[in-house]
Amino acid sequence: MLFSSFKCLKEEIRINVAITIDLDRDCPMPVKGVKQAVSDILISNFDGETDAVFDGTVKGLTRTLELLNELEIEATLFIEARTLLYLREQQGELVKPLLKNEVSCHGMNHEDLTGERTGVRIDYNHQLKILKQATQTIKSVLNVKPKGFRAPYLKANSDTIKALTKLGYLYDSSIMVETTEPPFPYRIKEKQNNIIEVPVPVYPLNLGKMTLYTWALFEKQRNIDEYKKIIKVYQKNDKGGLLQISFHPWHLAYLIKEKRILREEEIEKNVNDLKNLLTQLKEDYNKILTVSEYLKEIEI
Repeated sequence: MLFSSFKCLKEEIRINVAITIDLDRDCPMPVKGVKQAVSDILISNFDGETDAVFDGTVKGLTRTLELLNELEIEATLFIEARTLLYLREQQGELVKPLLKNEVSCHGMNHEDLTGERTGVRIDYNHQLKILKQATQTIKSVLNVKPKGFRAPYLKANSDTIKALTKLGYLYDSSIMVETTEPPFPYRIKEKQNNIIEVPVPVYPLNLGKMTLYTWALFEKQRNIDEYKKIIKVYQKNDKGGLLQISFHPWHLAYLIKEKRILREEEIEKNVNDLKNLLTQLKEDYNKILTVSEYLKEIEI
């Protein structure tokens, strides 16, 4: 009887959690006048052509896939098609394991679709062309049509949603919402748009805000306990929405503030911090599932 009571209590605080991963080139940054991203380490010497390196991505993805397998977690991968092509050509052993997770899209070449960051306007027809190419590339490499989309820099507009609708996407996850409870998805149904939006939560703090992206953890701006405390608040306030915990594989192996690939012991520290966080989520009896699995369970 005591055991049953404890089990019920644990189930009462269980929330829906999706581990979402933006799989792209090393530290993609916007450059004025350039449509696609440029890896941070290349910006100072950018020649207009060489715009991407993948050293951190390969190191970080290798450890990410190992960690997901160890913890038996199925994540949602938002895949930049350009990075997928690189992996197929140079790191083929990392491609097949991607299929253990939900396959979604993160653009073709990490384009700033809205032009807010680069100043390069991309109209509807151009967005549709980019997203169609990215969709077809991912499908050709993995033999799976992506179900969802996350815009680079989390910058999408009505043209993006219209293009995704035309291409038959189930959902978008590019809109950030400030909230202290796991947010509910909602349907964008207007004019030619008809798609589900799965918001990315931002936690309001007394001084500033905090996303559930782990970049601040890997950049040593926040510690693991801060993330755990915020997750506890989301658990307390949960009404059945979806909490997304997000990261980039390259960030396990690359330090933005110093523009360098990390040493092996530094990578190990980041991996252990991430493992600590994900393990805690599992030990708290949260329901960890992919975005599309969650969408199947609710009515929108």
